[in-house]
Formats: sequence, C-alpha cells, structure tokens
Amino acid sequence: MVHDLLKIENDVFEYEVQTSGADPKVSPGQKQKVILDESDELWTELRHQHIAVVTQLVCFYFVFSLIMGLVLFLKEYYKEDQRFCYT
Repeated sequence: MVHDLLKIENDVFEYEVQTSGADPKVSPGQKQKVILDESDELWTELRHQHIAVVTQLVCFYFVFSLIMGLVLFLKEYYKEDQRFCYT
C-alpha cells in the first residue's frame, strides 16, 4: 500500500525536511533518503499491513520508545544518588 501513496524508487524513499523558522520560499528544505529494504526491521514488519494498523503500531512504538528512554534515564539518575540505592 505504501507504493500507492509514496514515490518509492529502487527501495529508496526521498523527502524534503524544512528547518524550523525557515521560510520555504527563501530557502529550500534539506533532502533526506530512507532505504526501505530487508535490513529495516520496522519496514519488514509493517509493509504489508493496512494503514490503520500501521498508524496505531507506529504511535505505540513511539510512545514505548519514549517511556523506555525515560526509564533508562531515571535508572542512571538514581544510580548516582545514594539515597535511592536498594541493595
């Protein structure tokens, strides 16, 4: 389904990123490329799914990665503070 919605050539999706505060009329955005092949775990998992399922899973993965990042940060933070050592 992604091939119906996006222009993908030779397993490469190219898009443009506009920096915040920049005027798109004055400065063009920076071009980015994403290689969509078998080495991309997320791509291989989601490429044949319906767009509604993909949307929910991507939101879930995003929130999950934020939570895991916070957990790792707090672990490191509290490891350095002796008041929170439970040995």
